Amino acid sequence: MTLPVSGNPIKMSQVDVELGQSSTTQLNLGASSVRTLFGKSSGQINLSDGYGKSSIAALIAVGWQYPVYSTDGATWTQANWPSGLANAPYQWQVSFFADNKYIAATSGAFPTTKMAASTDGITWTESGTSPINATWTCGAYGNGVYVIASNQGGANMITSTNGTTWTSRTVSGVGAGWSMLKFANGLFVLTGGHINQARSTDGINWTLYTYSQARGRTEYGNGMWLQLGPAIPGGTCYYYTSTDNCSTWTERIGPKTYDRVGPYFSPGGFDGVIYGGGKWVMFSGPYQSAYSTDAINWTTLYIPLTTAYFGTYSARLGLFVIVGYLNSTQRCCTSPDGVTWTARTIPTTMMNGAGPFSVSAA
Repeated sequence: MTLPVSGNPIKMSQVDVELGQSSTTQLNLGASSVRTLFGKSSGQINLSDGYGKSSIAALIAVGWQYPVYSTDGATWTQANWPSGLANAPYQWQVSFFADNKYIAATSGAFPTTKMAASTDGITWTESGTSPINATWTCGAYGNGVYVIASNQGGANMITSTNGTTWTSRTVSGVGAGWSMLKFANGLFVLTGGHINQARSTDGINWTLYTYSQARGRTEYGNGMWLQLGPAIPGGTCYYYTSTDNCSTWTERIGPKTYDRVGPYFSPGGFDGVIYGGGKWVMFSGPYQSAYSTDAINWTTLYIPLTTAYFGTYSARLGLFVIVGYLNSTQRCCTSPDGVTWTARTIPTTMMNGAGPFSVSAA
């Protein structure tokens, strides 16, 4: 027996599927839970992207005054922050996708740090207040814990188990703060463009590590961690890889770049790194990118951005996305393969300053 679903997918909170002796059932559902009661022989349930998942915008980008969202990476639409939190003194700077919703935070350089959440990337609601004010720069979710970190010393982190109630934390032993946070393979990894790195499995208890070279943006893919390092005079840079979950690192010489220092939260060389679709992509401004399938052999090419701030990979769309500027206009560029890039127009996320400050994929 086959149960096809055509037209608009069915939206349910729970589905009971009873499979007969030789039945195969195919479902396209946005169900929060699916319970299967199998007969004498095994059946097959095929769950594909349905109503629930596709109702979440595939991508968002965040600037001080506005969030923007996209369902395809090509067309971007301005959304709005919760009422009363859309303008100064609130400056939105951090976003990430966590537990089926987007989370965003304001910069605590202003009176009170506010948090917001969205289950679709379009409509935002206030989601608590930070117990401390800080310039929040990065966030991630893993092992049931939301973590947001700051680029200042002292109390430099907040955590939450529900995305609403937040607790102040301190990663001790480092005077400088943090600007890059990644969760993957059961591990949180913090870096800040300096020689320190912090790691945690629960987002609460952290171990500090010190290296001889500064560590920048961090990515994980295909069983490997990759961290960007400083520029090397002459037009290249260091980077570091680990295949044992950050226990040991191998120093490598990266693809050729301009002899420059990154404009934003980077120790130099390339400013960002993304993994997706079996490829690694490094990027920086002006116009620079490089891709690799093994994180060892790289091919350099140009991207249509003069300043490249942040990047992500949308597994749903099969798309690399980098946000920044083309000359003085906010832009993003997208690529299905990390090789061919297309410039896209995005609405202005803020007034009189730099941005967007983050881009996230559901």
